[in-house]
Amino acid sequence: MPCRSPLRSADPGRGDREVLLGDRTYDIGANEYLIATADLPVAARVAKASTGSPHLAITLDLDRARMAELLLAMPEPPSSAGPSSGLAVARHTGDLLEAVARLMALLDRPNDIAVMAPLIEREIHYRLLQGEWGALLAQFSTAGTHLSQIGRVTDWIKSHYAEPMSIDHLAKRVGMSPASFHRHFKIVTTMSPLQYRSRIRLEEARRRLLVEGRDAGAIGFEVGYESSSQFSREYRKMFGVPPATDAARRRLVLHHGRGSSSPSHHARRRSGAYQS
Repeated sequence: MPCRSPLRSADPGRGDREVLLGDRTYDIGANEYLIATADLPVAARVAKASTGSPHLAITLDLDRARMAELLLAMPEPPSSAGPSSGLAVARHTGDLLEAVARLMALLDRPNDIAVMAPLIEREIHYRLLQGEWGALLAQFSTAGTHLSQIGRVTDWIKSHYAEPMSIDHLAKRVGMSPASFHRHFKIVTTMSPLQYRSRIRLEEARRRLLVEGRDAGAIGFEVGYESSSQFSREYRKMFGVPPATDAARRRLVLHHGRGSSSPSHHARRRSGAYQS
């Protein structure tokens, strides 16, 4: 089953990006990519782009099973990657870029996609394991590692964010002590499990307010808040304005066709994808 972990990059001269996770900023140059080993709520901004030099990117979901298979076939395991962070930035290699270019070229040969795309994607997985964060991806792909365990929990929270939960309950799901779970969760996501859940709740509430246009208090209850005042307070702390005001402003921008001019956006950074 494909697991999601983003990898992100661009061709030289095609614009630089910034990705914010908690209080940490990741600067991604034109010759670099970003790996995300868990489902993370991030804010992203294209810092440098123009009509003549646009920002271009692709995303490829990474497959844990495929990576584990490649790890068994590799003559030497990837070298140590240090702390198991949820995001990591690395520089492209020529072999990796060449494989990505061949994958993109299949768009002009649609009859070859079914046969050739899986082969090239396998090569991309192998090149990533050979890269400077190969050991990080090995942890991501191997059952029982702290990185893999935290990834399972973020996936669960994403699907159950409106439900009551506790540190003890989440730790038991992956067989860790509460103290160890809390420590490793913060290493991967830069926030506590409850802070992570709040981010997921608020992002979902913001999406519903924009798309559905319903009462802010009702949406707050639906995403798991027990009081409208708590929902409004946390929403304003994260987005800078109350829920109804934020939704009205965003609808006005979209109505006037200026949504694409905004330099930044909030997005849930998936685990297991290659973006270039």
